[in-house]
Amino acid sequence: MNELDLFLREHAAVHGASGPGDYHVADWALDGLDDARLRMRPHGLNSIAWLFWHLARVEDSCVATVVFGETQVLRRRR
Repeated sequence: MNELDLFLREHAAVHGASGPGDYHVADWALDGLDDARLRMRPHGLNSIAWLFWHLARVEDSCVATVVFGETQVLRRRR
């Protein structure tokens, strides 16, 4: 297994929904949560929905700028 294979395997495990029977951290963490639970902010802390959004933004920033040397997807003009 090379570096790219390792990255792709770990990336798939985190993001989920790639196939039946696969283990996915996101699927496990969000399973059974309704909209109210996803948006709940216990003690004024960030919600689960916000945390997953933030993870996606950090990944976009790192992959776009560090790996590809491009502008983040969110910042690109449409």
